[in-house]
Amino acid sequence: MDKVLKRIIGVFTGFLTLGGVGAFFTTEMNDGGVAYVIMPVVFGVATVLLFRNPKQKTDLNKSEKKIDSSLMGERTFSHEDAILDPRVSMYLAQFDNGIRIIQDCMEIIQSTHNFDTFFMRKELSYEKLQTLREDCPNEELEESIREFQRSFETLMLIQEAEFLHRSFDKLIESVDSVKTDKAKLRRFHEYMSLMERYRTDFHTPFGLAEYEVTRQKVLSAISYLEEKTDV
Repeated sequence: MDKVLKRIIGVFTGFLTLGGVGAFFTTEMNDGGVAYVIMPVVFGVATVLLFRNPKQKTDLNKSEKKIDSSLMGERTFSHEDAILDPRVSMYLAQFDNGIRIIQDCMEIIQSTHNFDTFFMRKELSYEKLQTLREDCPNEELEESIREFQRSFETLMLIQEAEFLHRSFDKLIESVDSVKTDKAKLRRFHEYMSLMERYRTDFHTPFGLAEYEVTRQKVLSAISYLEEKTDV
């Protein structure tokens, strides 16, 4: 059917839909109101079908692949070039896998209180991003990767500080679970050892600032407990 003719019929059925809705609210059920329930439904469906874009489903399947992250921002990559260039097709498969790994890492980074897990996942995320940039087959995709990396790095700005908050809260919970001061002191010393081991892995301004704040809290607790236990 010609597009113009479809639009004309669509407008007509649209008016019939509105008329049916209006008649439904102004007509008693025993005076034919049931018919006015059916009429707007039928003509409404017809209107939607006539105005529907037939390319919509095809476009979703072949033209774009969405890369999701609630905090990283939404990015899309065209698949059209993959038909002409096998390298692009191979890279897109690699890209999908790399982004999946990065997103899995981010979920863990944002929830863990374990030093080893946090920094291992952080390192893996940056390694995957670096690999995606190095293996990128064309400039257009490379620019998209750079934008994605900038979003990722912006997200990571607060993660070190947030991690220290979580890990310190977990430390206090652990300390409160033991009864003797010596056991409490041992927990603080163990935490301080972890902080010292990963000192050079904190890079962001927020992370470094929170590191010093947390370090002073731990040192104060150690000093207080050592006085109580005469260590």
